[in-house]
Amino acid sequence: MNTQLAAYIERLIQEYALGTPIEDRDKAEMKKDIEKRLLKMINLDLLAAIPEAKSKELATLINSDPSIEKIQAFIEANIPNKEEIVAKTLLDFRAVYTQNN
Repeated sequence: MNTQLAAYIERLIQEYALGTPIEDRDKAEMKKDIEKRLLKMINLDLLAAIPEAKSKELATLINSDPSIEKIQAFIEANIPNKEEIVAKTLLDFRAVYTQNN
């Protein structure tokens, strides 16, 4: 996990705990769960942003068992507002997470 995402997840957990100590084991489980759900949400939002004209190219790429670098290059080349989408997803996730917990 990249350091920015790790820091974001840590802040979410701190906000959720509201100063209440969380055992390391529980915190580690929370981090894994949040990371899994957050990455899924980011990936879905990025997939939804891929132009329809590029969907066949993406399907071909995915079927070729590409490296993560090739997938990232495809996203960079075809989603010019990727950072905005990810930022919005982080805010949406925070709203859902803090509302449901």
